[in-house]
Amino acid sequence: MPRAWIFQCNPRRYSLLGDIADGVKVSNWAVNQHRAEISKDDRIFFRITNPRGGIYATGTVLSNPY
Repeated sequence: MPRAWIFQCNPRRYSLLGDIADGVKVSNWAVNQHRAEISKDDRIFFRITNPRGGIYATGTVLSNPY
């Protein structure tokens, strides 16, 4: 059964909103925790950390982490 994960983005290090505005799909993401539990087809929620932080995008895991 697919799971759901929150992937956090620090806007000082990566402009998720900029890529979304430019039509760029997020294809790679560093995973430090729960790597062994994340699987293809799991749901992703992209959270931005800042004073206006929150969930700004959703997606699906395309392959098992490596």
